[in-house]
Amino acid sequence: MMDNLDERLGRIYSALDATVQHDLSQYRAEAHRPSPNVLIIGVDFRKGMSPEQLSNAAHSVIHNIAHLVDHLKKHLRSRGRGTDAADNVVKNSREVQLLIDLSNNDKHGYPPRDGGKSGCSPKLVDLRKTLRLSATGTKISIPMSGAAPTVSGGQAPVVITGRIVDKDGKDVAGLQSTIETAIRVWEEALRREGVIE
Repeated sequence: MMDNLDERLGRIYSALDATVQHDLSQYRAEAHRPSPNVLIIGVDFRKGMSPEQLSNAAHSVIHNIAHLVDHLKKHLRSRGRGTDAADNVVKNSREVQLLIDLSNNDKHGYPPRDGGKSGCSPKLVDLRKTLRLSATGTKISIPMSGAAPTVSGGQAPVVITGRIVDKDGKDVAGLQSTIETAIRVWEEALRREGVIE
């Protein structure tokens, strides 16, 4: 059933999983020698994804999080309650506001009317797929060529990252941190409403 909030949260996690890769075995180091004294070793973490594919993966997460407010409102109304709990999540979370604005921009075009929910007319720019070291002491070894990088002492997932900027191009937030915080905010709200444990 599409208004099942537990199912909707599962879809958010599934979309988020599509933007994070923990298995580095599919990535291979490549060595280039542009001159006799220079050796460059690199790994293409994008792995052939086009800008459109990166954008599609990012917007899948953004849309799922942004539209959770509508499903919570429907859930509350079906139980004879007002929608203040859902409205307050949006009102009190800058991260949720930003994702709603980005989703609306993708659906309706840019710029949003009156700066959107966040008031800053946010845009998503500089989408990339990068390696993120997620713990102090994490070490990554990149071999000379042809082998996969290895990680020790922590995690180093490959994630889709991007910058959220305002109408003047000034940085507002990072995409991954905004997504992660917004998910925590929604989880807390759904627990308060008894939707999840």
